Amino acid sequence: MNLEKRLAGLINNEARAHGFVDYSPDHIARLLELHGNPHRRLAAVHIAGTNGKGSTAHMIARIAQTAGYKTGLYTSPHLLRIHERIRIQGRPIPDSALNRLADMAFNALAAHPDIAVTYFDALTFIAFAYFAEERVDLAVIETGLGGRLDSTNVVTPRVSVITDIALDHTRVLGSTIPQIAREKAGIIKPGVPVVTTNTAPGTVAVLADACRGQRSALFRYGHDFFARLSGEKGEDRTVIDISAAVGSSPPINLQRLPFDGRAPVQMKNAAAAIATALCLTARGFTITPAHMRAGVSARVPGRLQLLSKSPPVLFDPAHNPAAVRAVADAIRASYPDRRVHAVVSFMRDKDAAGMVRALAPLCASLHYLNIDDARSRTITPGAAGRAWRNMLVPIDTLDALATRLSRMCAPTDLVVFTGSFRLYRHARDFARLRAKAASAPAPFF
Repeated sequence: MNLEKRLAGLINNEARAHGFVDYSPDHIARLLELHGNPHRRLAAVHIAGTNGKGSTAHMIARIAQTAGYKTGLYTSPHLLRIHERIRIQGRPIPDSALNRLADMAFNALAAHPDIAVTYFDALTFIAFAYFAEERVDLAVIETGLGGRLDSTNVVTPRVSVITDIALDHTRVLGSTIPQIAREKAGIIKPGVPVVTTNTAPGTVAVLADACRGQRSALFRYGHDFFARLSGEKGEDRTVIDISAAVGSSPPINLQRLPFDGRAPVQMKNAAAAIATALCLTARGFTITPAHMRAGVSARVPGRLQLLSKSPPVLFDPAHNPAAVRAVADAIRASYPDRRVHAVVSFMRDKDAAGMVRALAPLCASLHYLNIDDARSRTITPGAAGRAWRNMLVPIDTLDALATRLSRMCAPTDLVVFTGSFRLYRHARDFARLRAKAASAPAPFF
């Protein structure tokens, strides 16, 4: 039986439409203990947040890697293959290691049937075991959901990072921002410094209170570290300035930093990555401004990613209203003269109506793509709300989408795919279809 089928036999909260089952770190803690607690051998950065945590994780990992440290990176979900979630030096875990460590986990579960790990627990175990085996110098660990009860919260990191908090997974984490912030703050450990991009007073108050309780220093965007445009922004290039004064580390000022992130929120995430690097420097790592500059300059996979330039096709995995608003703002800033056609798909537990409200004013047309591999968890267009029901044109296949948009789009019109990580494969394939059609010779009559 292949790994995907074996994992499918576990509780998969990523595929559940409503609520989570066995949402607790207790089961993975027992599985890790059976194998010598490999997570305790890791120097880690632990990252929680609603939006931006994956991008920030990638940038922190690249900074450390550029500084010469063997760096592990654990993120979720994946864009194309499960291997992408577990990386060392940017390279996905090989099949041999993935299958061998999965065998270890499943053998232990067979011997201890009272340990009920989930799909995400199993992958987290594999990541921790792999990083420990390979003796990484630093493991950058992204939470799956929340923080306090997340599988990854068994680690005691060198630095904790909490990116922007917004309403998402409300049935699990709470229906208000302060409730969700308290769940995210559950990753804060005694004496471990905390870096956050959050600026809303209520959210900051929750995080500050948690830090006081753990005697942990809190470093905040807009207070201890900053980012701003330095005057140049376009479809392909953004130039920013980042400054930070974090703890006992010398202040840093990086000017005219070439940066591939188009959304303003990504500037915050880059600044948080640099603030985290300064915290690591204060805790024994050697990371220079040159390492930071190089580490945050490269593209983060799948975030505001231009899959085709001519004709232009853009993808971003934004899956809550705050993230979709950031995408819409970035498109307005980077593509001010383009007509925009959006293709969306939403999971059942998301605020689809809120995402449509954020996106619709930007769009000349809005299409809903039914995703075959996630249909059990996707919604129908009508579930996005009565006011928007007639705006979402349902499409069942990429060929049908390509045919419809070929009639509506000028060659310079921008097609944007957003609403779910699961759209990435479809966006990539559509970009290839559109590019192929654009390069085909005109028909002869």
